[in-house]
Amino acid sequence: MTTKGEAIAIGIAQMSTVELTTCDHGVVAKVKRCIMERDLYPRRWGLGPTALEKKKMKTAGTLDKYGRPNDATPAQWKSEYKDFNLPLTGTSAVAPATETKTETETPKAESPEPVKEEVEDKKRKRDGETAEEKAERKKKKKEKKEKKERRKSKQDDSDDSD
Repeated sequence: MTTKGEAIAIGIAQMSTVELTTCDHGVVAKVKRCIMERDLYPRRWGLGPTALEKKKMKTAGTLDKYGRPNDATPAQWKSEYKDFNLPLTGTSAVAPATETKTETETPKAESPEPVKEEVEDKKRKRDGETAEEKAERKKKKKEKKEKKERRKSKQDDSDDSD
């Protein structure tokens, strides 16, 4: 089973099962108890009490056409209702998209200079290193490389003898 199939199976198991059951394909799907009871809420989306109230408010004009609060929205609805689809900042989805475009356009003119500074910083990681430390580091690196080559040649020889 693919990871996509597993994710779909877990989602179905979490959303649609009311009593604890197992799936046909075994251990892939998590077994979850559904929070809502069938006698209280209809199974289809959009028919629960909050969804129906939200639809009424949209038709009355107290919410905009996407269900977001506007000037006419009651304070009680704003305080009680939590929209999980909104980003964490609480702004609309359209506004951040335009802001990010303008932000990315303006730094392009200024960006070449800071990038060069970062590259130079990366090249000089060991500025405070003395000549002795550098020689020791190079020596260790060379020994490690030789050891790796010896190990590789031994492995190749053993493979050839089979």
